Amino acid sequence: MVKKRDETNAVKVDVALFCRIENVLRSSENIVFILTSPDDIAGVLTAYKVSLKSGRIFVIDIDTAYALDKRRKTSKNIPEFDWRNVRIRFTPDQADAFSANVSSKLLYHYNSGKINIFEINKKKEHILVLLREETDLPDIVKDVRGVSGACVICTARVDNLTDKFKNYCTAKGIRVERLVPLDPVAAEGKENAGNP
Repeated sequence: MVKKRDETNAVKVDVALFCRIENVLRSSENIVFILTSPDDIAGVLTAYKVSLKSGRIFVIDIDTAYALDKRRKTSKNIPEFDWRNVRIRFTPDQADAFSANVSSKLLYHYNSGKINIFEINKKKEHILVLLREETDLPDIVKDVRGVSGACVICTARVDNLTDKFKNYCTAKGIRVERLVPLDPVAAEGKENAGNP
């Protein structure tokens, strides 16, 4: 997979992945999830940029928000988020642990961008939710109304999906889109076509 990088090796948007995620979002009329490795900062930033362009709300968990904030201090290419388009999901237990182990002041800041299940249900056709692990999906889906027709985008950076996950998606009527690496020549051509 081709990534755009500068001399400082800073994280940038993966153009080929951007185009493929954008196509999935255009064809979806329900909530969309993206499953990518928690260490894949380029994948997270790509999903964020696609959300901005497509007008979707990008929902991340509190641990991802914190990791990006920490990484932003050392990498110039991790943007300050447009909080109109980025929301954070976390449970009261996660908030308590974050406050105790990290920072109650930062929790207060993140709470201003928190999204609840009522807003997710109201705006679900305009939401892209980041999943760090397969096990995150059932925790979110259990409270989402009308999940049939939703989609999970799995990036190539995710190891093989478990049968349990695939069966869960099938039972709930959730489509799984596996974005495998493009041919390097085709990816290079897409990268040179322009910056998203």
